[in-house]
Amino acid sequence: MKQLFKLSTIKFPCRGSRRLALALFFPLWGLAGLSCGGGSMSDAYGNFEATEIMVSAQAAGQILQLSAGEGTLLQAGEQVGLIDTTDLFLQKQVLLAQGEAVAAQFAILQAQADVQRQQIENIATDFARIKNMRQDGAATQKQYDDAEGAWELAKRQLAATESQRIALRSQQETIRRQAAQLDNSIAKCRIENPRTGTVLASYAEAGELAVPGKALYKTGDLSEMKLKIYVSETQLAGIKIGQPVEVLIDAPGGGLQSLEGAVCWIAGKAEFTPKIIQTRDERVNLVYAVKVAVKNDGRLKIGMPGEVNFSGRGVNGVRVVNGVNGVRVVNGVNGVNGVSENVNYLTYLTYPTYSNSSNYINSSNYIQQ
Repeated sequence: MKQLFKLSTIKFPCRGSRRLALALFFPLWGLAGLSCGGGSMSDAYGNFEATEIMVSAQAAGQILQLSAGEGTLLQAGEQVGLIDTTDLFLQKQVLLAQGEAVAAQFAILQAQADVQRQQIENIATDFARIKNMRQDGAATQKQYDDAEGAWELAKRQLAATESQRIALRSQQETIRRQAAQLDNSIAKCRIENPRTGTVLASYAEAGELAVPGKALYKTGDLSEMKLKIYVSETQLAGIKIGQPVEVLIDAPGGGLQSLEGAVCWIAGKAEFTPKIIQTRDERVNLVYAVKVAVKNDGRLKIGMPGEVNFSGRGVNGVRVVNGVNGVRVVNGVNGVNGVSENVNYLTYLTYPTYSNSSNYINSSNYIQQ
């Protein structure tokens, strides 16, 4: 049967016994308070982060338009801005004019080559006739030599024309490549969002000058957050990629909310414990970084703290959830067995980790046993 006693009504045999009881009482109070906070119950702790992308300008010029305000959700491939393309457009027009001029020269050389081929055919016919007449003694040697020379000259002229045509064809190819390069530069003036995400920060406005490499805005994929934690070598043996885990975050009212997560990355080598999360003495220990992927329904924010239980329940302690004006304890593992919901009472509960009978304290006024 449970009875209620005021602490002040407990009688002690002597004053020294009362001091001893109080000395044992208040350390247990602090121990229970630590358990209530869940500070030592989870397997690992860390902060949430998102996959962030820095979008930079790829062209130089004045920013004519930029729609990337902070908090805006942008889709992959969405055009969010434009850089002035006037200079590039004029350069392309010059190239197009040069290409037209080269095409006209090429056409002239094509016609010239056709004429030269016809001349070669006519000269070849005359040369064959004079050659036969020379064999019959009706043509002189000089006539034969002149006909042969005219035939060779016509063939060389055709070869020169063909060389010019090849040069013009190469020039046309160069102009086409330069035009394609300008088209690519013009395309880079269109600022397109590379990946679906929310704008986290904006670094430029319309009207400013952009240069290649200048940061315009930063986006982050908030649909799935990564909780980066650090584990010891002994914990690492029981962790693998894809392993489901329990993630705990702060809840309104002072308790914790439970979310589902999965291990998505494990560091390949150890590092010294980050000094921002441990004491100076513990910073000499080697730990492994681990990332846990958690679907975000809007509650998770970048930098928000979180806790991880690899077994799904509290380890060597308790899992505390939804504490409102008190504490509700569930799934005790090697720790508190039972439920305490009233902050005005002190409950005697079994806590094997520390002693056979220790005090789970919510107040210094009453004891419930």
